[in-house]
This record gives sequence, structure tokens and C-alpha cells, in this order.
Amino acid sequence: PVAFPPQWLPVFLASSSRHDDSPAPRFDDKDLPSEGEDETLPPPIPPPSLPPPPSPPPECAGVQLKTTGWQMLSFNCIGGLSNTFDVLKTAPWKVDDRITTRDPEYKFAAYNGNKWQGGLDQLSMSLGYKILYSGAL
Repeated sequence: PVAFPPQWLPVFLASSSRHDDSPAPRFDDKDLPSEGEDETLPPPIPPPSLPPPPSPPPECAGVQLKTTGWQMLSFNCIGGLSNTFDVLKTAPWKVDDRITTRDPEYKFAAYNGNKWQGGLDQLSMSLGYKILYSGAL
């Protein structure tokens, strides 16, 4: 008995499952690999490509406060900023506007007309802040 490699199996199955009267295609013995002969296999299928890397996080939008007085605020995208107070530059702060938090002790910063000063020296994504905003000039 002659053993055929698996890649020939569909050819033999297709030729044996014909239902019409047309003659089955003929194969010469020279088309089949002989015993002990190295057969060339098709190259392996490459693995699926990796998904594209995630897009970079969006830049933080500047703080836009529309209400004056005390309000609660958090900052969810300030992790990449070296000076986290930069996110506050877009709001028109007035002298003595304040930001407070508990981290775990009470900390605050007050605006002096130029910059924020006080014990609160950085903002964190994991904390909430109580802000006193006096509004635009």
C-alpha cells in the first residue's frame, strides 16, 4: 500500500465524490512524491499581527469655571504634567481665590495674582478639591 501525505487528501476526496459522468482527472505517478523523497511544504502561515498601540491620552483641557463661589473639582488627566497647576492657567483667577484638599491632612493654596502659593504644591488625579473662584474681572 502507498501512503499519501495529507496535502493530497482533498484531491483524492474530490475525485472520489464526483457524481456526474465526466471522467475524473488523472494524475500520473510522477506527480506524487515517492517514499523517502523530501516533500516541500508550503511556508507556515505568519501569526496574526498585533493590534495597533493605544492612542496617546488626550491633552488636559484647560479649566473653565462658569460659576463663582465654592465648588468641587477633580483633575483626571494631569498625570503627565510636571507642574500640575498649569492646568489652571486658562481660568481668570483673582487674588485670594483658593484651592483646598485633604491629603490626608488639610492643605490649601491661594492665588496671589501671579501664582499659587501655600502648602498645596501639586494637584493629584486621585483627590477632589474644593475651589473658591471669584470669577472673571
